Amino acid sequence: MATPSRRRRSAADCDRFDAFGVEPRPQQLLDTDFSTKFTPQKQSTGVLCEVLNLHFLTTAAAVAEHNSETGEDIILYLGAQQNDGEDYPDCRPTFLEAAENAINQSTFQHTIRINTPIINHSKSEVLQLGERLGVDWELTFSCYNDEGGDPCGECPACVEREEAFEDAGVLDPLTYTLLHVQNQIARRNDRA
Repeated sequence: MATPSRRRRSAADCDRFDAFGVEPRPQQLLDTDFSTKFTPQKQSTGVLCEVLNLHFLTTAAAVAEHNSETGEDIILYLGAQQNDGEDYPDCRPTFLEAAENAINQSTFQHTIRINTPIINHSKSEVLQLGERLGVDWELTFSCYNDEGGDPCGECPACVEREEAFEDAGVLDPLTYTLLHVQNQIARRNDRA
């Protein structure tokens, strides 16, 4: 599931925050490639990875349960944002509450909470907050099709990212693939 560039970014995040990472590989379990499956209802706006956040949350809960001191509360953070619930059912508050309840029904030693600190903020609001906090945007990534290491610029995640950066008035430092640049030029020429 994770491409080499995602693995590098994840490793850098773990180093920076003194955390440990686990790479779940659901496609190996199910022989399914989750990275490019578009929703039939909203092919232009969403990528649907069925129950992916549930998989991540339960895996994170299991790892944290195993590695935490008895009695400690465990907090799992998920970066679900305001509009994510429209295209991703597993980013909706009702799902997250149910997931937290299910996880707590399956643990003995800890109370586990799912924290979604930016769920009431749009992507552009999150970018503006990140600017105030000094986020290095080169360490962030959204692409589902980054086989060569650079974001494709064409998948829904890339399109949403570009729109959010533009709306926020923040320069996106990532280099997109040549195909994307060519497509942008072609679209501009078509509009002219």
